[in-house]
Amino acid sequence: MWKRLFWAWFILTSVLCVAVPQGRVFLGAITLGYFWLAMVYFREPLTRFVARWPLTEPQRFITVGLICSNLLMENFAVNFKGDLDPNLLKNMFWWLGMCLAWVTGWWILSRYRSYTPHQVFFIAGLMGLCIEKDWMAARLLMTGQWFPLLTAAPILVATYGFAVAPAFLILPEDGVPQRQPAGRGAAAFAFVMNFVFVYAGSAVWLGFLRPVLTRTEPAL
Repeated sequence: MWKRLFWAWFILTSVLCVAVPQGRVFLGAITLGYFWLAMVYFREPLTRFVARWPLTEPQRFITVGLICSNLLMENFAVNFKGDLDPNLLKNMFWWLGMCLAWVTGWWILSRYRSYTPHQVFFIAGLMGLCIEKDWMAARLLMTGQWFPLLTAAPILVATYGFAVAPAFLILPEDGVPQRQPAGRGAAAFAFVMNFVFVYAGSAVWLGFLRPVLTRTEPAL
């Protein structure tokens, strides 16, 4: 029931954003939410397609995760206008460390508990809602700006949820034995660890690699 309410909320806010010029900044992010709904609908053919890839199970997981996070989410969420670099290829490269740490972290978590695709979607989505624009949601909440928060929340949840949940949705069962379903404790642990994955990946990649590479770039 609550999932239906969320998607009704998402559809309502997406229509509102498309109708209002100021809201069209979310157009790419809105598209990701509908991508997820399409993937849920076409889950079986997508699963058969990915199962034919000549890769190991971890390689499939990482590949699907990076396609959805580094290629699709990072470009659609900023409407194909790079936020770290105007060159989209460079922009994806600068975000690669964060995406790789995030996806790999979820793969590690999945070795110990069986997370459903919808659990992953909402855990990752809520984490993204928290960190977006330097914790914008918390600032809106504290200043009583309810309408912007209610409008942006479902779109941001869908954006970040789409980045990692498809790997859980469309990959074939890997046959790992004796994994318990992820209960509330495991879900809470995964929520906290998502912050660790994202911030650690960004810190290592941007904090150490970017300064080295930018110093070696030829001056224009």
